[in-house]
Amino acid sequence: MLPSTILLFILPLLAQAAPRGEDTIKERALVAKATFSSSSVPAKSSSSIPAKSSSTVLAKSSSLLAKPSTSTVNKQSSSTNPTKSSSIVPAKSSSTTTKQSNAATSTTSSPNSTIAADCSCGYVLSKYNNAYFPKALRVSFDTVKSIADLNKAGFEVNTGWGIGTAADDGGHAIGSTNNVGFSNGAMTLKVPGGQKKGKAITGAEINFANSVGGGVFTMNAQLSAVEGTCQSIFTYTSDSSKYGDEQDVEILSTSILTSTNGVPPGVQLTNYDPANTGNNDAVIDPFPNNPTTGYNDYTIGWLKGGTKYFYNAKVLNSPTKYSSIHNSLVLINNWSSGDESFTAGPPVKDNILQVKSVTFYYQTQNLDAYPALPSGCTQAKACIV
Repeated sequence: MLPSTILLFILPLLAQAAPRGEDTIKERALVAKATFSSSSVPAKSSSSIPAKSSSTVLAKSSSLLAKPSTSTVNKQSSSTNPTKSSSIVPAKSSSTTTKQSNAATSTTSSPNSTIAADCSCGYVLSKYNNAYFPKALRVSFDTVKSIADLNKAGFEVNTGWGIGTAADDGGHAIGSTNNVGFSNGAMTLKVPGGQKKGKAITGAEINFANSVGGGVFTMNAQLSAVEGTCQSIFTYTSDSSKYGDEQDVEILSTSILTSTNGVPPGVQLTNYDPANTGNNDAVIDPFPNNPTTGYNDYTIGWLKGGTKYFYNAKVLNSPTKYSSIHNSLVLINNWSSGDESFTAGPPVKDNILQVKSVTFYYQTQNLDAYPALPSGCTQAKACIV
């Protein structure tokens, strides 16, 4: 397990590219995985491109959810110095910020400044069964308006590395800084329209620079209704050479508003077996509203006792097996490989995921150390949010 003081730089690796990274930075490669819900099938080859962090792939077959997931996560050597994150503000529900008691709500591009003096003993999350986490980070994109600001806030941007799984025709997704923008108080992650099937298809991806061992991770976002991509927030193991931990919130834009192959439209939730067997447990939950017409909260609750997923702070019908147990990375992306069994596409016109804010309450230790109280602290001294 890497200590939280080591900066994590993870950008996906194309199979043809030579691994990057210094001796002190361990290379991580994601192993292709494929499973049906609550059962396993042989892993699907992801062609010549090792999939990276990408969130899982849900192919539909016989009304079952199957998903050749694969994320190839590599730490990238970098001269940038993303600041150390430390504390989060309460998740926004339905684009409305929850009021925080006993703690100042931080909306800043500097993660270090998100720790209020009176919250040095951490946070008790009243909306999440009073779960406790010692650290928090809230980034609002009405104040973070550039890639440089994003780096300072503790995030890395995928610059030319692979995302997701490749299609059988050789189509594959890669990240591009050109597809990460800032507009109207939101960060925009774009898959440009009009790209060619069977080739490299540019998308957008960012990752939190710290490894986490548990927490509540919220993305407040408005989805694009343009068909042909996967829009996602997910966690992925920090060491894929040993482990298979992955927890995904994925939305296929082909199924947001209309039924696809009999599968109801909704948010797709998947847990992968930490033992790296490739097995997963997957669920699709219908949306209670139209996620393309306003901002909503998408939350991964990586909690002691099991993973729970939330939509606007309301618990979803979550997978019950394979909650993550090893330290992981947190990523947000929008991508297409042109694979008809998953992302479809690439989109005919620009598909833009708009992220208003991210709010993370977390610990850097493994959940075995829960509660990971700072020295001299008790939960009674924590801020209630």
